[in-house]
Amino acid sequence: MDIAKLKASIPEINYDLLRYRLSVAKTALTQIYKQIDIKWLAISVGGVSVVYALLFLYVYISGASYVLKLESKLASEIVAVEYIEQEIIIAKNVDNSTKDIVIEGLYEESKFGNLPIIGENDKLTSFRAYQTPFEFHNALKPIISFMITDYGLSKEQSKAALDLLPKEVSFMLSPYAALPDEWVRMAREKGHEVWMMLPIQNNKMADAGKNTIFHHASPNKKIETMKRSMARSSGYVGLASYIDEGINSAKPDYIRLADEIYDRGLGYFELNPNAPIVIKNRAFVKSAPYIKADLEIFKIKGADNSFEALELIANNKGNAVAVIPSYPNTIKNLAIWITKIAQSDYIIAPVSAVNDLQLSRAKNYDK
Repeated sequence: MDIAKLKASIPEINYDLLRYRLSVAKTALTQIYKQIDIKWLAISVGGVSVVYALLFLYVYISGASYVLKLESKLASEIVAVEYIEQEIIIAKNVDNSTKDIVIEGLYEESKFGNLPIIGENDKLTSFRAYQTPFEFHNALKPIISFMITDYGLSKEQSKAALDLLPKEVSFMLSPYAALPDEWVRMAREKGHEVWMMLPIQNNKMADAGKNTIFHHASPNKKIETMKRSMARSSGYVGLASYIDEGINSAKPDYIRLADEIYDRGLGYFELNPNAPIVIKNRAFVKSAPYIKADLEIFKIKGADNSFEALELIANNKGNAVAVIPSYPNTIKNLAIWITKIAQSDYIIAPVSAVNDLQLSRAKNYDK
């Protein structure tokens, strides 16, 4: 490489011109700096800082408020499935309600909770101990009994039923009711007897919740599921269920289930007027209470599912048992019907009294 030629190709730096341009630039920057008001600059910077601080505070508060709203929403969603936390605490600390509805010697402790048993010494059963006392003063008049479904499931509807209906009306406690002991206590304080709902798979409602007894389940699983419902509360006279021909697929299992019910001193109420006779037959063998509904009432008049149809059955057969859904209108209509019609033409009796109806009539005929 020719060093001489390389040096010759590099342009010569004019240092005087460079110093001059740097001096001009310095002078210009000095003038700009002198024109800046340091006080206002500080105020501006401080103002911007305050704005950013307020913005951060707003975001923080808004975020906290949003979290609270979200937590509140989540809490309301949880309440729809679970019990209110305060109610859970009350339920754990309320001993009086449980003592009020339980008779010593009529229950045993289990992993599911307290389960009904027959008294060891006096052979007292839950059916007799907890049924509403009733005397057939005129057993020749038609007897009508009512079973209110889903008691305890809706606070408003359940309280309305307690306020409007006479003590002779029976209640079927839902196994999914919150604070079931309290609902049993309130019903019994007003003289009503209580039955426990036992969900069993059927064509009308294949799956009625986690306590449903399924036909395909093992025999032991069926019994365990039933005990889970039974242990929800105490002080009830028996179990109530709706069965259909589907139980024939596991008939031996349901015979065992029926024996478990009756061996614990409970009665059985069948909600299906056309139910198979499996559980009824076991009641005959065990000399245990078995009562079946004649119809379910939804309306006042009509050929089916009405008070008119109920009256016709009662007049023809001498007695009738009706299932009443726990709807505001049906409860109100029942209260009106009892007040205006039943008091003069019929005898309103608890569901459990139907078990003694034939014996009572036989005594009256002998007189």
